[in-house]
Amino acid sequence: MPEAVNGANGFGVIIPRFTVKALAESITAKMGDVRIDLSESRVRFACGDLTILSKTIDGCYPNYVQIIPREFEQMTICESADFSRAVTAMQQAATSKNNPVKVATNGAIVMSTASATVSVPGESELDHHETGFQGFYLADLAKRLSGTVTMRLDKGGPGLFTDQRGMTDHVLMPMRVS
Repeated sequence: MPEAVNGANGFGVIIPRFTVKALAESITAKMGDVRIDLSESRVRFACGDLTILSKTIDGCYPNYVQIIPREFEQMTICESADFSRAVTAMQQAATSKNNPVKVATNGAIVMSTASATVSVPGESELDHHETGFQGFYLADLAKRLSGTVTMRLDKGGPGLFTDQRGMTDHVLMPMRVS
């Protein structure tokens, strides 16, 4: 019944995090295809001898597609290893857990906090652009990216980050930095 996962049956479901975690820990590629059966109150995953049954979460999931930016004034490309090193340096220089990081593009990418500045080699479309992000979220994002990273930024709007796999878009909401 995979059609229901794509909304073909006219409804979608919210699956609890612990169920998704149990799936990730239990199912391997060697086990073959996973059958997914949905109702409006339950979901069942079956793969080989393994069956996981869970209640779904009541309510409507927010339309996340609405917050993914479609147009940007700036696109920058860098390597994930360089991006990760810069974010790590920003975290080490952080004076608090909520340390804001200013991401500026000027040919290269410059990340700065109140106490440190790091330059990352990269290619930018515009000469100068600045956006602030929460350092904690940048650090979490850096762990998930690999290969070439594309940052799409718009002044005052969320940033969209995609790696060379291109399978997932990561949206970070901006924050005000001085």
